[in-house]
Amino acid sequence: MGKVEIEVHRHGLMMLGSSAGITFVGVLATMFYAHWLGAEILGAYFLFLSYYNILALLSDLGFNTAALKRISEGIQPDAYFTLSFLLRLILYGLVSILLVAFRDRFVDLNNAGLFWILIAVFGIGTLASCLATAIGGANRLGLAASMSILDNITRIGVQFTGVLLGFKVFGLVGGIIAGLSVEIVIALRYLDFRPVQVRLEHLRSLIHYSLWAFLASSGVAVMDNINVILIGYFMASSDVGIYGICWTFSFFGLFVTTALCNTLWVKVSRWSATGDRETIALALSRACSYALLFTIPILVGGIILGEDLLYYLFSASFAAGFGALVLLLFARTVQSVYQLFYTFLMAMDAARDAFFVVLVGSIVNITLSVVLIPVLGLVGAAAGTLVTASISLVIAFRKLRRHTPVSLDSFAIMRFLGAAGIMGAVLILGKVLVSIHAFWRPVLLVLLGAGVYFGILLLIDRRLRDDARRTLMIRWRG
Repeated sequence: MGKVEIEVHRHGLMMLGSSAGITFVGVLATMFYAHWLGAEILGAYFLFLSYYNILALLSDLGFNTAALKRISEGIQPDAYFTLSFLLRLILYGLVSILLVAFRDRFVDLNNAGLFWILIAVFGIGTLASCLATAIGGANRLGLAASMSILDNITRIGVQFTGVLLGFKVFGLVGGIIAGLSVEIVIALRYLDFRPVQVRLEHLRSLIHYSLWAFLASSGVAVMDNINVILIGYFMASSDVGIYGICWTFSFFGLFVTTALCNTLWVKVSRWSATGDRETIALALSRACSYALLFTIPILVGGIILGEDLLYYLFSASFAAGFGALVLLLFARTVQSVYQLFYTFLMAMDAARDAFFVVLVGSIVNITLSVVLIPVLGLVGAAAGTLVTASISLVIAFRKLRRHTPVSLDSFAIMRFLGAAGIMGAVLILGKVLVSIHAFWRPVLLVLLGAGVYFGILLLIDRRLRDDARRTLMIRWRG
């Protein structure tokens, strides 16, 4: 295994462990919040997160992604870090002034007592984002993964304590503040870059990339948050909580893709800058296979066990979201590949193409949400997400193949589908034979399904066995 492949493999495992751990612990914490607080309070929290994500976008304007791109190229990284940091702080100040000026328009935040807290979290998040970009752009992905893990552990710990002490939504928001603060402290300790004088050419370079990056990021933020906001507009706060739980739970289908994107963004950027197209094409093919390796069984298992998981893991009221959950899991399966296509477009300096993909997806998503949510409720929101993801995947594929060959390993995918089919049959049989109606029933069946699926693949897929062997033998020093 070559030096580059060893580095990608090692960093990928770090990010995968981070993503899997965060997803798993996050779902466990959400289970507790769902039982302890109920759907209505969770709905207020999910709305707060949606507002925060939109504000983070406005304080970004694409400069964060542009800085990540330029820093990862290794040319004058100190200057690009300094300039992006200053620009983000200026944008934070301007957006905060506008927020205060139009404070009366945010009725839901004012009634919940969260308006000024939102501005504070917004500022802390902006600083954490700037520092995380510097760490990631410097290819210190092990440190980035560690920061993310500690952020989430701290957030969940403070949230758990705050909820137990009766602070409700304020305890949940307090966990966000604590997690971001830990991330800032660690990033400042290991930051390699120092403030330097910047020139007009640095600003031009950032703006050239940031414009399209901002437009693309805007579309992504809209697609990720518009459903929650519109459900809050058309339906009750409790419905927001139910959909938020389904949305969060469906992220299991993306934890591998998220790790791959976090690992490959910087590396693809450097390969693109040096013209190493062959390595990019190979990385894309392998990444798509590994994304589908995990999303396909999660989809099959979710269809068979999803209602039980919602009922026993969260509470009976959340089982009403089963239909939406199934559609969201289908959407995550599509997104697992689409997200990789989008990441490769951005990393290969094709932000304009990425924006076009997201623009079409945003228009479709908003239109379908406005039409379907009043009629079909949560299922309508999820259906809009699935259609949007499918259309975006097709367009992203057509755009990406202009820059690099795009080939999926059809034989590997067929093996995944076959193993998932056998797993599904075992799970259906298990539901019939296991008569225990309690928390442990779906959990044991999930473990059984995972064992069957991966056991079959390890028996029939030699390359998967080789990859597993290399993972066990990898050297982590150096």
